[in-house]
Amino acid sequence: MLQNWASRQRQLFEEQPPALGVRLPPEVQEQLRQAVVHWLRALAKALREEEKGDE
Repeated sequence: MLQNWASRQRQLFEEQPPALGVRLPPEVQEQLRQAVVHWLRALAKALREEEKGDE
């Protein structure tokens, strides 16, 4: 029982093989980039407005 536990603990710290990534087509990457930029701008605007309301 103790050996099983020790083995599992070692596995947590052993180097894992890199995860296989997914390559998206360039047009999908661009759409995602634009969506993230849009979301970040909206978030920044909301935070600024919230900050003004706190003053």
